[in-house]
Amino acid sequence: MRLDAVDIVLLLAGLALLVAGAELLVRGASRLALALGVSPLVIGLTVVAFGTSAPELVVSVGGALDGRAALALGNVVGSNVFNTLGILGVSALVGGLVVHQKLVRFDVPLVIGVSALVLLLALDGAVGRVEGGVLVAGIVAYTAWGVAVSRREQADVRAEYAAAVGEAPPGSARRWWADLGLVAAGLGALALGARWLVDGAVTLAEVAGVSELVIGVTIVAVGTSLPELATSVLAAVRGQRDIAVGNVVGSNLFNLTAVLGGAALVSPGGVAVADAALRLDLPVMLAVAVACLPVFFTGYAIERWEGGLFVGLYLAYTTYVVLAAVRHAGLDELRLAMLGFVLPLVAVTLVVVAGRELHRARRAARPSGWLVVDGNNVMGARADGWWRDPAAAAGRLAGDLQAYARGRPQRVLLVLDRPHPGLGEGTNGGIEVRYARRRGRDAADDRIVELLDELDGPLEVVTSDRELARRCRSRGATVIGARTFLDELAQEGGGTRAPAPG
Repeated sequence: MRLDAVDIVLLLAGLALLVAGAELLVRGASRLALALGVSPLVIGLTVVAFGTSAPELVVSVGGALDGRAALALGNVVGSNVFNTLGILGVSALVGGLVVHQKLVRFDVPLVIGVSALVLLLALDGAVGRVEGGVLVAGIVAYTAWGVAVSRREQADVRAEYAAAVGEAPPGSARRWWADLGLVAAGLGALALGARWLVDGAVTLAEVAGVSELVIGVTIVAVGTSLPELATSVLAAVRGQRDIAVGNVVGSNLFNLTAVLGGAALVSPGGVAVADAALRLDLPVMLAVAVACLPVFFTGYAIERWEGGLFVGLYLAYTTYVVLAAVRHAGLDELRLAMLGFVLPLVAVTLVVVAGRELHRARRAARPSGWLVVDGNNVMGARADGWWRDPAAAAGRLAGDLQAYARGRPQRVLLVLDRPHPGLGEGTNGGIEVRYARRRGRDAADDRIVELLDELDGPLEVVTSDRELARRCRSRGATVIGARTFLDELAQEGGGTRAPAPG
């Protein structure tokens, strides 16, 4: 049997239809959700994340219905390995990834746990219907939890998703029908593309003399992950780094629960698990998920060199799978090199990086000096009408300073001329608040100078008052202008940028 031009065209056309169908489905469903009043953040975490995984769902479920369990399982496992090593690696190479999203910090250990659960369920040679139902129920519960938690997400993350998803379109009957048409066209393209891709992949496996599992974890997995690749890389280029990472992590979780669970539910005997998958592919999928721990939890960043490492590991894994499938003579040498050198080196590197970053975090957690803020002077520099409601202005400034102080070695001390309701003297949300001991024009300035004599460690004072600045410098303190400090607050997402002089 040989692979003719028609088979190649069907394979490529199937991939193209899957990518186009996912795009149409996400676009139409997102617009409909926006028109119904759903927030962009919730849409990003549900419609977009799951819509980009629709190709994996239709291919794996279709494969299971056709009795091709190896293809269905290989698609899930291969997609997760490619998502983590390939997509995250390429996205990090584009511009480095910094993760601020609370959900991602929870999702990484969750993906590890679900990956371990799938491996345990597969030890008896199959993922049965009951087990598939448990996995599907898990994704339903996770989605409900994610929507609830998203309401407490940081403002910068909400703005990032709003910029990516867009604003609600003007409502009209024509618009609704157009969006419904996009959803229908996307579903149709997905169904047809999945059929062509599965047929082409089966033919390719027969011609190449390899198992459907091998085709599933390589060609089919990469093809069905193209929507995630496009979404994450474009998000990284645009600086939407929470979306770039959240898309991959959410897709991995969806693959393990909805895709694999759905395939097990519709298949009479569940999804059979080949011995080769138990020996290599499932353990690799779990190891790849574990490898994210030192990356995400040490600075919440993926540096460019770490992205290059991820891509290199994916190429090594794919090379090993292909050589093993064709029983290449160089397989033993590659296995020896991977087990004896590459993997131990990667493990040592990740351990060293994790240890170094954790040590740095512990050092940063130790208090080191004070940042003393001249509250009235800074509020005056804001020029936001603070004098009309000084208590509210002081509360806003205190909130901005509390956010600024998180994770910093310095302790922050806010000094105000008089007490304000809701802002008592002492510790308030991680910062210290002090009031002037007397009334008068220079009372707050005198209080700041008194405090400088009492505080220990390096001292910085935020003020634009020239006389106070002179007195602070005479006591060894570094002075930061109020406008400069407000600009720094604004760059970090807290507070209002100071207006330009004049």
